[in-house]
Amino acid sequence: MKLWKRRSEGEAPPAPLEVRARHEACHAIVSLALDLEVKSLDVISEGPYGGNTSWLPAMPLLKEVNTPRGRADRQLEFMTVIVAPYVGTRGIDADLELSCSKDLSDARALASEIVKAGTAPPSLADPLTVENLLHLAESQAGQLLTEYRDFVDDLTKLLIDTGGQYKLGRHELVPLGGRMARHHAEMTQRPADC
Repeated sequence: MKLWKRRSEGEAPPAPLEVRARHEACHAIVSLALDLEVKSLDVISEGPYGGNTSWLPAMPLLKEVNTPRGRADRQLEFMTVIVAPYVGTRGIDADLELSCSKDLSDARALASEIVKAGTAPPSLADPLTVENLLHLAESQAGQLLTEYRDFVDDLTKLLIDTGGQYKLGRHELVPLGGRMARHHAEMTQRPADC
């Protein structure tokens, strides 16, 4: 699934800051869509690290989830957030595997914990395996990124416009979450197209 239009042949690839901004925007938008509070996010215009998205409370907060099934659901949500940039920058980021290697490693570790616990999230129809969990997380991330595509674009642009020199905090992100909730409510109330 490609959420960005593929650039035409001969068109310059996106600048590193654009890819980094999109990466962090994907984390943040999927977090907000899953009602996970984002504390801050930023991009770094140069250097080996692309940026950072921070949550309140810090992810993963699994000790507060009392049931194994609830814990598996929460872990799946975190996996969905973690793999979101892998889905949202596919086809655009020439260094996708490298850019998302830490994210994919973290998602795989969470999937392994779920498999080891032996309690599948209810949304997993396939056998409980690491690969099936990763596939489900990618699928869910793709659905959310598609639904909130305009929000991803707007947040990416905002991060680019700051030139990677400004950290977005809760005062920018809480209203964004509210707008996303209203958007979701409007989308679910619309009659299906015939």
